Amino acid sequence: MRLLNTFFILIFSSQIIHACSCIGPVFSSYLGQICGEEKTLIFKGSYIQKEALANGFNAMQFKVESIYHGQVVTIDSPIFEDDVLPSTDSTVWILSGSEASCFRYIYEQDAIFALKYLPNSFNGSGLFGYIPTICENDYFPISESNTITGRIFDAFIDSTLNLLEFEDYLDVNCSTTSVFNIKNGPLINPIIYPQPASNEIRILETFALDFWQIDLINMEGKKLKRVDKANIDISELVQGVYFLRFTKGGEVVIRKFIKI
Repeated sequence: MRLLNTFFILIFSSQIIHACSCIGPVFSSYLGQICGEEKTLIFKGSYIQKEALANGFNAMQFKVESIYHGQVVTIDSPIFEDDVLPSTDSTVWILSGSEASCFRYIYEQDAIFALKYLPNSFNGSGLFGYIPTICENDYFPISESNTITGRIFDAFIDSTLNLLEFEDYLDVNCSTTSVFNIKNGPLINPIIYPQPASNEIRILETFALDFWQIDLINMEGKKLKRVDKANIDISELVQGVYFLRFTKGGEVVIRKFIKI
């Protein structure tokens, strides 16, 4: 363990220096990236234990309570990279920084993580599979009142959602309804927020809206109106589940939202 601790000191010394000056995307933007990439995992975990490493760093083990996207990379996976602390189907090891550093600090409580499996991201070490980013908003502790707080939609203002709302937001925005002729996945990954909403929803503009026909439809598939901008007034809709249908040529992508 002494050799391992020494190795971690060398690996992270340069990372800590630059951590504080880093500003990453808000979660709604980061979600669009991570849900379209391989080797990613979004899950809810309950804290089990930690193992001390060097310089205040810890290896944190969490029990997998729910998986919203991806699958855990285990020792039997073809992409496994000889992690020092392998994850299993039911537990995940995550690297945590120290409270004194700018590197991501993981608390000993339930949380939702949105992680990439990047075992060779630090000097090609191949030692640790799941390392939360320094910049991205990819870690959300769950409070005692079952709420999630963080930079979910705005880079400068914290948003708070209850756990069920946050889980529904993940379910809606990290999955695609396959219809008609979608080949090799959709060309776009639109994100609709906030979820749920009462007066207005917004389409995160990761693509040019002008090139897509966007229709607001109800549960029966009836078209209610054509959408031509990112901000959509839903104040006159009755409470319930609705969809935005994005169409271009033979490509169709559907996103659900909830009106309250």
